[in-house]
Amino acid sequence: MAVRDMVVRIVVLGLFVTFLFVASVPIAAAQESEKTAAEAEVDAPAAPSVPETPLTRLDESRAALTQGLAENLLRQFAAIDSGYGTIRAVENVQMSVGRAVKACTAANPDMETTMTERFEAWKDALRPVIKKARGKIDKMILLQGFAQPSQVRAHLRLFDAAIIYRNEGIVETPVSSKAECEKLLSSMDQTQADIIRLMTESLALDKQIQVKGL
Repeated sequence: MAVRDMVVRIVVLGLFVTFLFVASVPIAAAQESEKTAAEAEVDAPAAPSVPETPLTRLDESRAALTQGLAENLLRQFAAIDSGYGTIRAVENVQMSVGRAVKACTAANPDMETTMTERFEAWKDALRPVIKKARGKIDKMILLQGFAQPSQVRAHLRLFDAAIIYRNEGIVETPVSSKAECEKLLSSMDQTQADIIRLMTESLALDKQIQVKGL
């Protein structure tokens, strides 16, 4: 993961996870034309169905939870769904940075102390923000009016499974050259501030929950 792409990846991951789903595309039935006797003998094979995966199960859960909802309830669902997506995106980035730090310190032992201490401080700065964000999502789940809280939590577990499934298909090559590792180290002040701002703004952590519109 290139250091210069770190902030872009945070935003991209947030958008991707927030809208993570496989759209169910209906296959339009072709109008049947008259067949000759020869055509009838060789029918085209049936179109394959979309295989079930954690992504399709998440899509089905979204559809089930939002079916027939009024606008206000749709906003409540969207706030929880997108807010949780932002949290998981940040957690993904944090794990990626951790793997990059591990690769850097393995390849550059002279940087181990400096990088490890800075990464721990970076995590320490993010930890209370992530905790606050998760706490707000928990409150939103209790206050929402579109489903039972247990149903919403079950949906978010499907969200987790979909992220794991997606990540299994991604092969990362953590940075390890000294130059890239130094860039990673020098970027941590900025990325720390950017992530905190992203979470604070996207989840409105500096505001009270509005029950009617969340």
